Amino acid sequence: MANMRAAVMLAFLAMPPLHAAVAEEVGGGILYAEPGPQSLGSATFRLASSTGDNTDLSGLYINKPYFEAQIATAFGRFEEAIDHYSRALEAGGLTREQLVTTFLERGDLLQAFGQIEDAIEDFRTVTILEPKNSKAHLSMGMANIRVGTLDVALEYLDRALETGQLDQNMLAWAYEARGFAYYLRVRPESLCVQT
Repeated sequence: MANMRAAVMLAFLAMPPLHAAVAEEVGGGILYAEPGPQSLGSATFRLASSTGDNTDLSGLYINKPYFEAQIATAFGRFEEAIDHYSRALEAGGLTREQLVTTFLERGDLLQAFGQIEDAIEDFRTVTILEPKNSKAHLSMGMANIRVGTLDVALEYLDRALETGQLDQNMLAWAYEARGFAYYLRVRPESLCVQT
């Protein structure tokens, strides 16, 4: 039990390919699987021995800061999550899906902390990696509203809507943000720009 407490907890959020690879390692005694919190929609794994930022377990490459960022986010430690996501990018070896998640999550967190220009750069990176990523376009639109570039915001919000990939909540946010951007174009005195 002491080993379990000392283990590094890694939350694998929405990572089906990695789940399958990890399941093979569980039998070897390297990883211990436990059910994850259902509200996070994740499986939680404990890594018994890990050194450095990256651990290679029989061909299974793990970028440790990436998973630490996911855990920090899940537990509301947002400033810590930003640092972990930045370290994950420096460590390298992230899959395309992990890169997209890293830039989107870090961008959302940076925006929440008022670092809008940095958030815009992260969202722009996602639009380059995945030009049809509706969340990236929606986030770019909302961030550009915050810095007062309303025409750019409207372009990204329209792209988000054109993808047809928005769920109901994101669709509502996109239309609301678009309406707000149009309102601010007519009533610019209402604009409170954040930099």
